[in-house]
Amino acid sequence: MKLLFESGDTEELESKRRLLESRGIPVFISGTESFRLRRLLVGYKKGFWIFIDDQYEDALALLKNKNHKIIMPVDSEAFHREFEQVQKEPLSMVFGSDEAFLNRLAIVGALLFGAWIAWAIISA
Repeated sequence: MKLLFESGDTEELESKRRLLESRGIPVFISGTESFRLRRLLVGYKKGFWIFIDDQYEDALALLKNKNHKIIMPVDSEAFHREFEQVQKEPLSMVFGSDEAFLNRLAIVGALLFGAWIAWAIISA
């Protein structure tokens, strides 16, 4: 990811996001949740990022010239769907399915409870 610019103007960020994503450059706006909490702070800005580093020059050129032709456009909607799925995968790799996670949790709980009982018996 590369930062293109920062801005506190939500309308500017959204209009530029729509422009870039409609042309095949997926973007991410950082600080949106923080912005809601800090909107009373003067000068607080959100970051405007592109996901694909190789699209950096195209993104800059498109922001300067709306007729710029993008060299490597992608399907922005598909990119965001895939990105969301990839973000969820590490959790499923660690915990498995919901049922498998609950089974592991029950086993760990039983082992801890057994260890606590053993400690209580030994300590008495």
